[in-house]
Amino acid sequence: LDSAEKSLGEARARYAKAQDVSAEMKRDNYPRGEARLAILEKVEKAEQALSEVAADFPELVEKARREGVAAGILQRYEDVR
Repeated sequence: LDSAEKSLGEARARYAKAQDVSAEMKRDNYPRGEARLAILEKVEKAEQALSEVAADFPELVEKARREGVAAGILQRYEDVR
């Protein structure tokens, strides 16, 4: 669960960074053309990756619960979603 939590945090950070770059690009109306499309594609991929990791995390917590991990340990991960 620790590594999944770390992956989720990293995916959130990548998505936030991609959004920041996209917002700056839209504000400045630069770059254009292929570079602009590459930035938009990066944002889309980061959002998709975040969605996948975020969707998998609750399943991992539930799997740990079924395998007998103590509720006190799992409590920390309940709020991560």
